[in-house]
Amino acid sequence: MGTKGRTFSKIRRIKKTVRYVVYTLVILGITFLLWRYDLESIPQGYGHLEPQSMPAGTRVVSISCDANTPLGIGSVIRYAPPSGGGAMTYGVIAGLAGDIVSFADKNSSAAAMQVAGRPEEIGLPPGHKIPAGAIPDGYFLVLLGDRHLRSGASHPDSRQLGLISIDWIKAKIISSLYFL
Repeated sequence: MGTKGRTFSKIRRIKKTVRYVVYTLVILGITFLLWRYDLESIPQGYGHLEPQSMPAGTRVVSISCDANTPLGIGSVIRYAPPSGGGAMTYGVIAGLAGDIVSFADKNSSAAAMQVAGRPEEIGLPPGHKIPAGAIPDGYFLVLLGDRHLRSGASHPDSRQLGLISIDWIKAKIISSLYFL
């Protein structure tokens, strides 16, 4: 075998090694994504999780929540209220710790509510549990996509549960996958 043959042999071995390294990295990357993120569907009975417009059946990517997960206004979350027997509920964060909640008429069925100066026009059932005043640390104001309660959805949000504790939040939806 001449010099030219040995050179081609070395090049083939290098290509083969690079190919194995690339395949291994791709498999490790996919494994990491599957370990870190979850793929789920928004269940039936949810209005468009406003303002993100995620209708029921939308495939989404979620990440498990802990105290270090950044959550903000408009974040779509999955939570399990203790009174729900472990049932998961989806909602949108409408108020953060420190935000001031005020009502134009707290006893009206369609209330003009303000959260940190942002207007929220929502439907309020009799005896709702959204407190007026500052939201304490470790709690969030969470609303369903059906802000006016038109669909008769039975999923609990802050109107039925009061403020949602960070301990109840299980996952944050980070992206929707409209192509799936």
